[in-house]
Amino acid sequence: MFTTYAGTSPSGYSTVSEGVTGSIVGGYVVSVHGTFNAGNLPTDGYLGTFDRECDPDTSSCPGFYQTWTNYFETGFTWDYVDWGWVYKAGNNGTWLNQDNVAAADSGDITD
Repeated sequence: MFTTYAGTSPSGYSTVSEGVTGSIVGGYVVSVHGTFNAGNLPTDGYLGTFDRECDPDTSSCPGFYQTWTNYFETGFTWDYVDWGWVYKAGNNGTWLNQDNVAAADSGDITD
């Protein structure tokens, strides 16, 4: 789920009001070079729900959350192979944020 803040719309070509809600689907594939070390972390199943405590004014998210990077020893490297997310907001539109799609072709979420 997501809820918009008032301001520039995701595509950058319009505006959106505060409070538009919708769903997000998508993900990414990475290539990792390093040593896998799960330690006490689960290697399958549900990892939980996390509050990133994001601040829209500073674009910072200081809240802790479990991520795949916690499963590798210090010094590993990685690169994105592919990534993309689809934000669906019903009558307010759909926006595609994907590595190989230009902003002008990505749709938008507006009022």
